[in-house]
Amino acid sequence: MSKTIPVLLILLALLPAVTAGEIAVMPPRDPAPTVVTAAEELKNHLAMLRKDQEYLRICLVSDTAMPPEAWRITRRGKDVVISGGLPRGILYGAFEFLERFAGIYWLDPWTTSVPEDGKVVIPDGTRVEGAPGFRWRGIYVTLATDPAKFRFFARNRENIFFDFKLPEDFSRKYGIQKVLGSPNPFNTLFYYMKSWDLEKDEDAFSMDADGRRVKARNVFGPGQVCFTSPKARKKFIAQLEEYILSDRKKYGANAPTVYNISINDTKDKCLCPECVKRAGVYGSDSGVMLEFVNAVAKSVEKKYPGILIQTSCYLSYEAPPLRGIAPGPNVAVRCSLSPWGIGKLNLKLPLSHPVNAQAAAFLKKWSSLGRIQIWNYWVNFDKNLDRNAGLVNARVIAENIKLYRERGADWVFSECEFPDTASFHPLRVWLGYRLKNDPSPDPEKLITLFFTRFYGKAARPMRRLYDFMSERQAPFLEKKCGDHRDADFFRTADALLDEAEKAASGDPELLERITRERTVLDIAFFSLGAGEPSPRRAARLPGNWEHLLRRWYHDAWQFKKAMADMRTTLGNFLDRPVPGARFPLPDELKGREVYEITAEKFSALGDRELLRLGLKELRDPDAAGGRAMTVKFDKSPFRKDGTFKIGVHSRAKKRPVFSQKISAAAIPADGKYHLYYAGEFTLLPGSLLYIHDSWYMQQDLAGYWRAGGGNSYRLYISLKMTGPGFVPGAAGETFLACDRILLVPVKTQK
Repeated sequence: MSKTIPVLLILLALLPAVTAGEIAVMPPRDPAPTVVTAAEELKNHLAMLRKDQEYLRICLVSDTAMPPEAWRITRRGKDVVISGGLPRGILYGAFEFLERFAGIYWLDPWTTSVPEDGKVVIPDGTRVEGAPGFRWRGIYVTLATDPAKFRFFARNRENIFFDFKLPEDFSRKYGIQKVLGSPNPFNTLFYYMKSWDLEKDEDAFSMDADGRRVKARNVFGPGQVCFTSPKARKKFIAQLEEYILSDRKKYGANAPTVYNISINDTKDKCLCPECVKRAGVYGSDSGVMLEFVNAVAKSVEKKYPGILIQTSCYLSYEAPPLRGIAPGPNVAVRCSLSPWGIGKLNLKLPLSHPVNAQAAAFLKKWSSLGRIQIWNYWVNFDKNLDRNAGLVNARVIAENIKLYRERGADWVFSECEFPDTASFHPLRVWLGYRLKNDPSPDPEKLITLFFTRFYGKAARPMRRLYDFMSERQAPFLEKKCGDHRDADFFRTADALLDEAEKAASGDPELLERITRERTVLDIAFFSLGAGEPSPRRAARLPGNWEHLLRRWYHDAWQFKKAMADMRTTLGNFLDRPVPGARFPLPDELKGREVYEITAEKFSALGDRELLRLGLKELRDPDAAGGRAMTVKFDKSPFRKDGTFKIGVHSRAKKRPVFSQKISAAAIPADGKYHLYYAGEFTLLPGSLLYIHDSWYMQQDLAGYWRAGGGNSYRLYISLKMTGPGFVPGAAGETFLACDRILLVPVKTQK
């Protein structure tokens, strides 16, 4: 029942006021944690303003008749009333008041921006109300454990926190509730099926191209579920009902109401005859998936009404069905359009751009079929550390968010990782929060506001740097090769950063923010091989980079991985590899300059993603040093022509450097390590060696490139190939193992 404002004002007038200057925040009578938090937030932030304010009394009113995130602000005479629903509406009303009428913004987890004049300006007779532009809103940066980040997210109205370990007290104070139920927020097929028995439940697993049923090792596959299997549907229904019951026992009235059933993170799909037939009926594989999800959702609705089942159009399932099926009434399709799927979304350009026409058409069709939700990407995901440096996409973010609103999405979750290697990362995050809360403002005005507030005295050169990046990248956004970040780019960027540092002299906080952008570009300079580093650049990067990692990464494994990337990059360019071999060399290499790479220097063994995909370290007494990196194959390791490929690819230049095939006929049957001569090539900046077409077995070669030339090498690789996939009739599993890589410089004649 709604609490009436006049009665509450009389009650509040009898209580001692909590004052901030000439503004009194009246103590709330409602003990709800978020109401108390709203009063604390108002008191603490208004205390940052100047003291000679117009006298006002601010009263907080929780209104159970209002939606959970709706708010209203009114002024009548000296009384300002902030009312809102529970749990978060009243809190959002307080944040809206601070932003709209006091000009206070939270620009990153450590920056609360207060205007210079520091005055509250709210005209008498004001009445404004609203609610966030999307029902569910979230941004993933890193796995957060830092309370400063939690407060920043909550103040900017995030309400999807599914990857964060939130303290219970914080959740109560800020009204954070679990949105997605068990067993996981995404890629849930693996979690449902990981305990299933492949022999007992064989027909419930997806079938591969060789006619075999396969069981996923992890969320990356292999395989999915067989979407036409009656057994699989029954098992999913029973398990989902167990998850719902368990969550309700654990969370009570705050139990989640959204449950995810979505594919593993692989392009695999079920190729059994019935799934293929049903895909033909619907005109797409997503129709078969939707048939399965609809059946589960319809059954669960009978026992647990009000539950929403969220599935995902992703990878092989991006294309919507052409006919015969639509999402059920309690099913939402989370559109996860990406560069890796059928739609080939270019993340550097908005969905409205012609190059993204197919992805945009998919989104439009899905929205016409039923309820849609969004999982989108604000960063690039290739492995090179320069992947997001010198690239700005604030306008892409803004345009796409408005399109999602037009298409009727009620959920927008965005991946915005790599805070240490993405240019103007704080702008991306803050702008995204602003527009998810309210998609209507002009993004250009918001960008200008951010630069003015975040960089202060250095705003002009930093905005010029942003505009310079935007102009330089424009001709390359549609291209798959070429790069605007040449030597001239870095010279201009360095000069603008020098100007910004000069303007911010004596202000440690501003210098911290400027140094963040400089560090991102310094990392890119090394990663791209843009030239020999100056002593100044080489000296400043290690300390600046480590400081940046310690500031942004608080989760243990993410910090460890980021530190490993840093050490590898710095080692490549500041501590050059030295020639030498610990293990015997063939006669033709004796007395030559040789660079030997063995297990202790195998970069891929520190890559968490590659390890999840199937790369492993093998303890092998026959290997050089007793260790090797290895990949197991569940199917033939060869291509149709009876070969697999070894190659070198330049991530910096985005093009192949060299490749060579190894044929089945060339493989000895003795199951031992043999040194293969792969060929001669000229190394390019940021090069990566891959051993096999899967690219699971890799080695970073960036440190062997020299800006001054002398980059021709002969490549030798020590490999062991065992099992029936390599040697017909052999026993055991099919493995490819590498224990040693040799690079032999080719001396050019002068």
